Amino acid sequence: MQLWLGDCLDRMQELPENSVDWSIFDPPYDLVSGDGGKGFMGKTWDGTGIAFSDNLWETVYRVLRPGGAVAAFGGTRTFHRMAVAMERARFTDIGLTVWTYGSGFPKSLNLGKAFDKMHGAERGTKRMEYTGNALLRSGGQNTRPWMEEALKKGYHELPDDSPVSDDAKLWDGWGTALKPAWEPVVVGRKPA
Repeated sequence: MQLWLGDCLDRMQELPENSVDWSIFDPPYDLVSGDGGKGFMGKTWDGTGIAFSDNLWETVYRVLRPGGAVAAFGGTRTFHRMAVAMERARFTDIGLTVWTYGSGFPKSLNLGKAFDKMHGAERGTKRMEYTGNALLRSGGQNTRPWMEEALKKGYHELPDDSPVSDDAKLWDGWGTALKPAWEPVVVGRKPA
């Protein structure tokens, strides 16, 4: 196996035609349609469109040997667009497999917080000790105004997560969604 560092499109131009047996990609999800063009978690690097680019998949097709395969990780909301782009590039036997994992974070509404809001219950604040150690961990670089203020006071004030209303106490920690625990992988093959 040989690993090359660089932009995949640039590096694939250096490869001879029909020279690769298997190709694995993990392009940006390109979740730009519903968030004003900012991409995954508001990051601009996720708005490249590379995953759906005809140029990418035609280049992959060119370097794959006949019978070679490609696996490309995608977002749950956008993998279908990648599969269509692969199909346009003449890949066949396009299918879907998944990568499952136990980590991730739920994108969920905490029912306890929702009940407190509904009842007009105000949650208090809590103080966390704040020392220079937090700044040292980041090399003392890129401090924010709240960090400077917390360092002067010796604490940082945050919203308290403790439920206030009876309903909130009953439902605190319950959510409306499960954490993401799978990522689609679109698989395709260059005909033999």
